[in-house]
Amino acid sequence: MIHIRPTHSPIGLLLIVALAAPGAALAYDNKDAIQSCESRLRSDYGLMDLRESRAEQIPGDKHYRVEGKTKIDGTKYPWRCEVDRRRVVDIRYHGPRPQRPIAGGSTEVRQMASGDLDVRVPGGCRAIYDHRGNLIRHYRNCGTDEMRSADQAIREHLRQNRWDDDRPGRDDREMPPQILPGRHGETRVLFEDDCQVIYDRSGRRTDASPNCRNHQIIQADRAMLRYQRGPRY
Repeated sequence: MIHIRPTHSPIGLLLIVALAAPGAALAYDNKDAIQSCESRLRSDYGLMDLRESRAEQIPGDKHYRVEGKTKIDGTKYPWRCEVDRRRVVDIRYHGPRPQRPIAGGSTEVRQMASGDLDVRVPGGCRAIYDHRGNLIRHYRNCGTDEMRSADQAIREHLRQNRWDDDRPGRDDREMPPQILPGRHGETRVLFEDDCQVIYDRSGRRTDASPNCRNHQIIQADRAMLRYQRGPRY
């Protein structure tokens, strides 16, 4: 009769240990909690430069509190995250999101004859904003990243071309504009330098001459609003 002796290979011993103590084979520690949180920050917020991350285990089964910082344009912004039973249950970040560069050139902002701002983003996205930076409409090929790029370009344009009726250097001798009603319900607001802004019968601005400056268009809007309201007694 032949007797077969069982062999105790290292692989067999590891399988026995894994079956006897599954928690030991699938250990989850501070490093894993940090990786879970950073993965969510990359996918949900687009954050890439994550640093100074640290985790602290709190009472509970695989319960961790994680915090760290991300660096965007030279500035660090904090974030916090909570992991419970190996799952991210809470994540908090209130800083800006990094802008993903779009191939094909830079975003352009052009002022239209009506005073609105035409933004062209590389890739075919086009968006129209009013003179205050409020979005009026956008066209096809404008995804989340493209609209974020357009919004940033508008903010920068308004910052560089900030106007104010009381700003230094404004010509205080400039006469108030004239209100000229038309025959077909349109209204023209005319300035002494031949800048004219045109409104339809509902008071919506439809056009402006190319020589009109930003503050004149705004002044025309205000004059038109007062004209529609009528005199006050």
